[in-house]
Parts: sequence; structure tokens; C-alpha cells
Amino acid sequence: MSSLDPYSDIETIDSSIDTAYISNITSNPLDTSFATLRVGTLNCRGLTKTAAISTRQHFIRYLRTRSLDLLALQETNASSSSIQDQFNLQFQDTSSIWSQHCFSSDISFSNSIVSICGRIISTTISHASDAFEPFSATVVYFPASRSDRIRFLSTILTDFSHVFSSSPSRSIILGDFNYTYSNVSASRNRQAPAQWLQYLNDYFIDGITAPGATPAVEFQRGLSQFCIDYVFLSSYFSSSVQYEHCSTSYVQPAWSDHFLLSCQLRLYPSPDASSTSAVGKGLWRAHPNLARNPLFKKLLYTALSKCLDTLEVSLSAAQKWEQLKLTTAQTAKSFALRQSYTLSRAEDLLHKKHSGLSRKLSAGPSLHPVLDPQLKVVEEQLASLQQYQFETLPLRSGIRWRERGEVSAGFLKRSVASRASKKLIPPLIHPTSLSRCTTKEEMLDAAATYYTGLYSPDPIDPQAISDLLDALPASLRLSDADSDLVMAPITFDDLVEAPDKSSPGQDGLPYQLVRLIIMHPGCREITLATFNNALSFADIPPSWLESCVSLLLKKGALDLLQNWRPIALINTDAKVFARILSARMIATASSLINPYQTGFLRGRFIADNGMLMKLVMEHAKFSHSSSSIGLLLDQEKAYDRVHPTYLRAVLLRFGFPAALVNCFSHLFFDTHMVININGFLSARVAQHRGLKQGDPISPILFNLAFEPLLRRILSDSALSGFALPFPISLTVSTPAATSGVKMLAYADDIVCFQNSPSDFGRLQHHLRVYSAASNALVNFHKIETISLSGSAAIYGSLWRSALLDHNITSWHNARSPSPIRYLGYPLYTSITQRNIFLEQLLETVRQGCLIHKHRGLSVRGRSTVLNSLILSKLWHVLRLVPVPVSFFNSLTSVISSFINFRIFPRISIDTACLPRSQGGLGLIHPQLQQCALQLRWLLPLLCQSTALLLSSPSIVLPRLVGFLLSQHPSSSLLYRSPPQQLDHRFSLLFPCRRPNSLRHTESSWSLLSKAIGRLPKDFSSTVVSASMCLEIPLASVILPSSSPVELGRSLAQLPSSIAYIMSSDRDSCLSPRRSAEFSCHPNLAKKFLKWVKRDDVQLSPFFVRAFIHSSFSSFGHSPFLQVEDHTVVDITPFVEPLSICSSSGSGQRRPASSTKAYRKLCCPQAVTKPPLPIPYNPDIQAA
Repeated sequence: MSSLDPYSDIETIDSSIDTAYISNITSNPLDTSFATLRVGTLNCRGLTKTAAISTRQHFIRYLRTRSLDLLALQETNASSSSIQDQFNLQFQDTSSIWSQHCFSSDISFSNSIVSICGRIISTTISHASDAFEPFSATVVYFPASRSDRIRFLSTILTDFSHVFSSSPSRSIILGDFNYTYSNVSASRNRQAPAQWLQYLNDYFIDGITAPGATPAVEFQRGLSQFCIDYVFLSSYFSSSVQYEHCSTSYVQPAWSDHFLLSCQLRLYPSPDASSTSAVGKGLWRAHPNLARNPLFKKLLYTALSKCLDTLEVSLSAAQKWEQLKLTTAQTAKSFALRQSYTLSRAEDLLHKKHSGLSRKLSAGPSLHPVLDPQLKVVEEQLASLQQYQFETLPLRSGIRWRERGEVSAGFLKRSVASRASKKLIPPLIHPTSLSRCTTKEEMLDAAATYYTGLYSPDPIDPQAISDLLDALPASLRLSDADSDLVMAPITFDDLVEAPDKSSPGQDGLPYQLVRLIIMHPGCREITLATFNNALSFADIPPSWLESCVSLLLKKGALDLLQNWRPIALINTDAKVFARILSARMIATASSLINPYQTGFLRGRFIADNGMLMKLVMEHAKFSHSSSSIGLLLDQEKAYDRVHPTYLRAVLLRFGFPAALVNCFSHLFFDTHMVININGFLSARVAQHRGLKQGDPISPILFNLAFEPLLRRILSDSALSGFALPFPISLTVSTPAATSGVKMLAYADDIVCFQNSPSDFGRLQHHLRVYSAASNALVNFHKIETISLSGSAAIYGSLWRSALLDHNITSWHNARSPSPIRYLGYPLYTSITQRNIFLEQLLETVRQGCLIHKHRGLSVRGRSTVLNSLILSKLWHVLRLVPVPVSFFNSLTSVISSFINFRIFPRISIDTACLPRSQGGLGLIHPQLQQCALQLRWLLPLLCQSTALLLSSPSIVLPRLVGFLLSQHPSSSLLYRSPPQQLDHRFSLLFPCRRPNSLRHTESSWSLLSKAIGRLPKDFSSTVVSASMCLEIPLASVILPSSSPVELGRSLAQLPSSIAYIMSSDRDSCLSPRRSAEFSCHPNLAKKFLKWVKRDDVQLSPFFVRAFIHSSFSSFGHSPFLQVEDHTVVDITPFVEPLSICSSSGSGQRRPASSTKAYRKLCCPQAVTKPPLPIPYNPDIQAA
């Protein structure tokens, strides 16, 4: 069944003991003109009835090693959908059909039929790309009793005429027949009806035993040996069956007493079928594990030494390096050929030996004494090989995830998604003729034509380049020290420390083999000369100028090449060179790139864009009259259209050395590539513009090329941007905190803020200049616009004409059904839009749990999957999106169902979220994790003063603080100090001092406030000044756990200064106000003092210390350091007890926390029960 639910046809079938199963597992590589199909059948004697689950897992693991495309199983006992789900996951099949009786991603099932009795399954087998003509496959499991079998087969041709056609053409019948086939109808004790035998004899041939050969034994129980399993092929396949590759494979008795039958067919596409389905061999790649093989290393070093002796002196270092790589590739290929005698081939030879001995025993029973010992030895060897294969199979994934406690989520993810990347590229639309390709040659030509046009530069305007670059500040240049850094010689350590995980390019050499060349003593000098000559003189090795492009689908129609992303596979040594330069460029170029560009730069964070966007939309919503919009620009193939002349001019303008610029020009724009279309390589395509996606240095080069446009927008005084509020009473301010936000960028994803159509006209002008200078192309029809305030009225009254004039039709406001997304974050202007997005997010979690539900994981394995694979999809969004409690309740329900699937007693979520050291599973609590993710901003907000944050280079922190303080009144009769001039941390640490406008759940500060609220606070040892105490709300100066009375909302928000005052005659210590000293809310103040006097409320220790004269601070049970100046208002003593900041030796505060440390700090401790008493033993006497 292709996309049909494999369980939909079996819900009405009664359960029974025996089962039959048909599944497609894994496809073999297809040749250019035919497809090789391997079909197998086996009676597995009850997969669910094995004595141990591990035996079943080993058996299935072994079957997966047999490289079958179609596998028919009988007697699986898969009578329930849950067992079928589990088998599907273990077999990793892509389609399956089950009955109660009874592997390739490109093979699908259709027209499937399951008999009511469950003994017959029939389906039509087809290829996703028509690599062969569809045919029918029928799996049978006939009754074992002769009388039942005769009765069943007597009517099979009439009862199942839709399955067993009167004149079958393309048909296969396979399975357990439970009798020895004989076409001698005169036999008195025949095992099947004559009409059935005649049907097989007229229309089918044996697909395992060649004509004239003796059938091999396929069933063995004790001393009994029979041939009762068959694969029958209709006459259509007589020329397709390859008997030399058909086999009867012995299976160890612990698994089954039947043998595995496998038949290999060579199938051709129909005459009218498109050959676009053909799949080529692709690129050769050496196995990286060769580098661990001592024999190969010795052989390679010998070959490299011989190559070094024969190198001509006149060759350049780059040419010598190419010879060394060529020698390495040839050595790897020859070594792999010699090692091709694998265990699988050894097992095949043993199977043939076993079949030969079995035939001799059948022909001559007198040979039993001689041949039985030999047969036993062969069976023992086969069982040993099968045991070895299933035991070592987990090692092929590189991880023993099960044996190590299922802590490897990577293995689980790969096992589920391994076939997602094997999709064939369908017939493409040719860019010239606009017709659909019908042959692979046309597809290759379409790809070559499209990318030839894409990578061919269009004329550019030199004046536009000058206009862009002249607008850059004169100081925006690379320093001499940075220039020296990027051109510093590449050292041996640079090469050795390069990352070792990378896909090889056209030379097929992974980094592990390239490293062997580098480590060879005789090659070191050549290696360093090659890399340094490439850097200093642009002497690039020829293989670095060749790449293979692999196409990955983005979104949209599959037959349009523009909807595929070209990823360049460059050679590993070239990638090492690019990574070295990329690290140097990123370290030096950060000062050249404006802070609003957060893509691919060290220290910058994508969520800063999301937070600032959220802050802008929040203020726009407060300002009901706001008519501002956000424009999400879309560029056509942004990376692929960068003009070489423009990039060169930009790099030289930024002060990069000419030698480095020459290196980049040669490395990127003197190159050729081939396009990989379903394993076939197109003609070479010259790349004369564009940055290769997949090259490590492309992102930083694009950022530099994009920077002149961003700087032009930022420096345009006619564009005011979106202004966030900032308190004018502050004496400290910076342009970063007070200037309007004009745009945000993450690589080529840019959003521009526009206040009026005139702003849009200015933006149009800048885009035109940038396009004329760089070959960039803006897709105006794909631009999305959003009303920042959510207002729908501003579209018709202000923006409609200006947008439609440029073919911009996408408009979002509060009435839109769903939000748009920016960098993965939802930009919603109504609760309905948010809820729709959250429901989609929750469905993603449900689907993730469903995928892994039937994997047979332990509870620890399930928690690993949740933390690393399923819930990890939430963290990016939950960092910024405040969600209601109902969402977390639904999420907790889904998680609990997954954790407790088939487990009793149930494990509560609270227990599962405890650390494993406390008896939990270490599951990440979603609500706690959302708070922990706020540390990115919370740590600097807590550990730095307002003055420091307002001068911070961050694009978010100064505006967050300014936005917070602007919501406070500029003056207050209640507080002694103006609220706007107090440190912002007052609002963070004392909830009652937060502005009312920021207390709603959708506020940008809501998640930060929640994260602070979860932190444990112990101010019992804190010592603060009296002035500081007077600024604290009454709700925060009492011990809430000891108060039998409630302050009430009005009293709780009042400052302690309404009831207390600094005493001038007591060294500025605190004292209660007298009757004549009450100024504001006298009745409330007197009530509070009365409660304190009666011990109805107890004051916090830090507040009590402010009443004690400094001369008495060292007395009593709790001595404390005296306060030097009680008139100073300092919030920092309250930060240290939060345990997320530490002091450095210089006295400055630095963050000392992480999300993991935060969760540990805030996670509730497990309830420890007292130990049980020692049992009484009367035999033990007291000493």
C-alpha cells in the first residue's frame, strides 16, 4: 500500500494464532535501464511467541541484513494493531499489509486484499517512479492438515478469482504452501487438488529452483526435511529471474525451522514509462572507518611514501597535493575491493554448501553417516555467523543505545527519519521549453540550463556600487591587527584541529583520510605550503574548484527547480581551508556588521530579533493610533546572485587584504559544479556569481555583502523607524536605547518597519540601488506585511494603494485567521491566532510521541526521546511566546500518556521531572524550561545596573529597560525617589513595584517576571540601608508564611515609607512614624504598625537590621556587617541570594548559571521518607 494506512484493511479480521505478513524494507540501487528486485519469504513460526523479546529483536535485526526489497512472513502472530506497529518500527518498513495469519522507500502497495480467513494477502507492487511495470504479489499460508488444505484449495480459484486470475500475466505467489509441490496429478496421495496443481503448472515457474535442478530443503524439524515453501513466478518473469542469485538460506532453529527463500528479479520499465525514474550511482565515497584500520593505514603510508619519491620537483605544492589525494583515493578503492569478501558473502557460500549437502542426502539416504557430520558443521557455522551479525549490527550505527540505557536520541531520530532523505526528484519543468521532462537526459539538461542561468552574472551599475559604499562610515574598516590576523600563516595545529565531521565532495575523501595525509611526516611540508599558497597567492588546488550540488526541497511545487535549495558538496580539504578562514573572518568582521544583523556572528542571537519584534508589536498595540507596519522582505536566491565584482568592491572597502580578496574571487567565481539528479551528474556548470550554500565561509561573506544595504537603511534620516518609549528623566541614555528600530536582519531574512507610504518609497529606492549594484532580486509578490498594532483599518485608509502598486498582496492583522512567522516565531495580533499556532505546535508533539510510542523503549529511553527529539521543538518558540496554563495542561497530558504507555503503576509528571539521582527520569519540565530560557536576558538584567545596561551594545537590553522604566510615573508622592530614576531591578525583584501595564500575560516582561518568581529567595542574611528599606513595598518586608492576616492589595503595594522613617538621632536607622509624621495613607500605616506590634505580621530579618544602630551590629546571635551609609539606595544586596550571579575578583558581577543550573535550582526536591526501623531480632543481645 503506497500511502494507504497499513492497518485500515484488517480491523474486522478475527484474531488467530497464525499470521502472514508482507512488507517492503529497503531498495537496492537501480541501474540505468533496469531495476533489481529481491523478494523473500519465510515462515517465522511466531514472532510474538518467542521465549525472550531479545530473540525476536535479534531475528528481525538479522532479516534486515538480508537486503530484501519485499519480504513475506507467515505465522507472525501479529493479531493486534499495537504488535503490528511495533513490527513496522523494528523492520523499518515503509509499507506493510497484515492479516492474522500471515522493504524499499520507493516501492508501494495498492489494490490490497486480505482474505477473511487471513490466509491470503494480495497487493499490487509498483515503483514510485515507474522503474518497472506494476505486478501483483500474493502471500499464502495454506492449512497444514491435508484434509483442510484439500478443502481450502478445491475452491480457491473460484472463491478468489479476483486474486488468482484465469490467465495471470505479471504475478508472484509466495509463502508457506505446507505441502511438497508435484505436478504429477496421477499421484494417489497428492497433497493438493489437481486443478490447483494444474493452474501452477500452466502459468507459473519455480522462482527458486532452476529448471532441471533438484529443489533444496526448505523445512527441517528433527530428522525430517521437506520442501514446502515456494516462490512461484508467472511466465512473464521467466526471463527476469536470476537463478544464480536465488537462494535458500538456513535459519538457526532458535528462530525458525523454516529456511529463508530469496529470489532476485531484473525488471524493466514499461515501454511508455518515463526514464526519469532511473537512479544513478552518484559519487564514490571512501568509508571514514578505513582510517581506523591498521592494515589500510600501513598500506596508505607506504603508497604515500612511494608517491613522494616520484613527485617531480617542478610541480607546485597544489599539484603535489592533488597527487597525494589521488594516491589516497586509489589506495582506498583497491583496499575496499580486496575487503569486499564480507561476512555476507561467506554466509552465502555456506548456504550453497548447505543446499548441496541437503540435495545429496535427499538423493542418497545411504550417505547419512558421511554427510550428516558435515551438514552439522555447516549449520553451526551459519548459526555463528547469524549470531555475529545481529550482535554487531548496533555497532554499525556507532552507538549501543539500548545497552547503554537508551540515552542516544540521535540513533532513535535517525532510525525514524533515515528514509526521509531518499526521495527521488520527480520529472522537472524545463526552464527553456517550460515542458515536463520525459527522460533523465532532459532532466539533467534542465538542471544544467537553470543553474547556468542562475550563476551567470547580469550587468551591474558601477555608480550604484559607489553610492552604496560611499554611504558607509569612513571608520568602518578592518584594523591593521585584524588584517594581520586573517592573513596569518596557517599552522599544522590549525589543520589538525579542524572538525572531523563533514560530507566529502567529488574526490570522495572524508576528513579522516585527509587527516592521514596531513599526519604523514613526508606530506606535512607540502600540506602547509598548499594551504598557505592558497591564502597568500590564490594558488588553489584544482579539485577545490570542483563541487557537486545536491538539491534539497524547500517548499512549493516539486517540479520547479527554483523550489530546490542547491547545497554544494565541496571537497573535505577545501572545507578545512574555508573553516579556518571563516573562523578568522567571524572574529574580525563582527565590528564591521551592524548590531541589527544577528545571523552567523559570534555572540549574537536569533531570539534577540524575536524579542525586539515582540517589544515593538506590544508598544504598537498600546498606541492605538499606530499605523506602522512590518515588511518581511523576500529575496530571490539571495546567496546565489551575489555578483563577484560587487563582493570584491565591498571587501576591499572594508579593508580586507587584496590577497585575501583574490583568494575568495578565485575560490568562488572560477569554479565549476555538477548537479546531482537522482544519482546522475549533469554537465559541468560554470559558477561566475553566487556564494555556495554549504561552504563554511559563505554566511559571513554574504553578511558583508549585505551590510551596505542595511547601513544605508539605518543611516537614512528620512526613515525614523519605530520609536519605543524611553523615560526623558533619565540622565544616562545612548543612541541604542533611544533611536527608532528601522529593521531587523538574520542573514537574508529582513523585516523593515514603516510608518507611512513615504517610508516605503524610501525603502524602494534603497532596494533598487542595492539590486543594481549586486544583482539582487526582491520578490515583491512574496513580501508579507503585518500591522504592528493589529489594526485592520489602516490597510484601506493608508497602505492599500502603496502595497498593491508593487504587487504586495499579503496583509496580516488581528482579523487574519492565523499568524505569520518570522524566524520561526509567530507574529500574532490576536489570541485566536496564538491559539491556532499553539494547537499546531501541540499536534507536532503528539505526532512525535506517536512515532516513538511503539518502539519498546524503557521509561528512561522515553524521557531521552522527549528531552532531545520531541520537546526540543518547543524551546525555540517558548523562549518568547507566553502560553496559557491550558496549553501546558494539554502538553502534560500528552507527555504523561507517552511516558506511561503500557506501564503500571503510573509515573506522575512531577516524579518524572525529578533528577535521576532523586528517583526521577530527568525529564525537562516544560514550564520550568520556559523560565530557564529567559536567562539569556535575565542574567544581565539582574547582574548589571541600569546605567550599564543603557550603554550596552545589545539591541534588546537597553530597550527592555527603557520600556520598563517608561511605564513608571516620572514622580510619585508615595515613594521617596522618582520611580523612573530607581534601578530597574526594583521592578524585577519586588512584584508590587512593577507597572500595571506590564503585568498582563502577553507582556514582553511576563516571562522574565515569571522566571524571577520561580527563583528561591533567601534574604535572611541580607543587609541593606535604611533608605533602601523605605523603597521596598510592605508586601516584601514581611515574612508571608508567619502572617495570620492578609495585607490586602492596596496595602501590599504601598512602600514601607508610609509607616517608617529614618531617624536623624539614631545614626539614620529606621524607626516607626509617630502620629504627627504620617503623610500618606495614615490609617493604613497605623493598621500595619498595629499588626507588627501584636506580632500578627513579622518583619523580615533584613528589614529588622535597619532598626539596629551600627554600634550594636556585632552583638547578639546573628551579628552582621554594619551599613556605612544609610542614605544610599542600593539594590545589589538582594541579587546575591538569588544564586544566579557570582562576584569576580575585580568586584564586578558575572553570570554563573545556565538553563540546567536554573532548573536544578528551581526544581522541587524529592520528599525524603524516614528510614524504616531495623527489624527486631531476639537472637541479638544488647552488649
